[in-house]
Amino acid sequence: MIVDGRQEHQKRPKEVSDLTEEQALRQMQQGAQDALAWFIHQYGAYVSTIIYNIIGQRMSNADVEEASSDVFLALWNNAGKLHPCAVRPWLATVARNTARSRLRRAPDTLPLDEEAVITDDRTPEAALERREAAERIRMALRSLNPVDREVMVRYYFYYQKTAAIAADMALNEATVRTKLSRGRARLRDFLLRAENEPENEKGGAAWNITSLI
Repeated sequence: MIVDGRQEHQKRPKEVSDLTEEQALRQMQQGAQDALAWFIHQYGAYVSTIIYNIIGQRMSNADVEEASSDVFLALWNNAGKLHPCAVRPWLATVARNTARSRLRRAPDTLPLDEEAVITDDRTPEAALERREAAERIRMALRSLNPVDREVMVRYYFYYQKTAAIAADMALNEATVRTKLSRGRARLRDFLLRAENEPENEKGGAAWNITSLI
């Protein structure tokens, strides 16, 4: 059940309640459906919050629940490809992509604002530009100090609110907002410098992303 973007925790089955994440993943890879309940209990609220922050203002709670179910179905289908330390970031990526996909299919929604798709990524050229742009973003993030980088990633990639970031990282909320502002400025400067380098022949995608941050 979704309440204001949060999925209420359901009690885990007794037989999987004491599993570690590695054990739960191994059991799920062996086809144990009860192990999936471990991941839903562990990450259900996390996944539904990411999805709600993207589509919750434009779509219904039922859509959020359906999208969350799609994410965990994808987890079940891809369990054999995952390692325990990779499950949480993998779920975040699939949750974001699933939510955006629903927005694109909805007829009356507004264009995506964060990380908007500027070009048609169905062409090889556009796909290459997006990969190059993504690599520039990763390089730009690595130029930040670890705390500022984590704040940026939580806000722009995990769609956490500033209050939640402050609570999770034991920071003042005003400090979080300052770090976001400072991080945006530094990323913008980094990407503009990359844009102006002579060897950068294809800078369109980087410019578009720069304009968003």
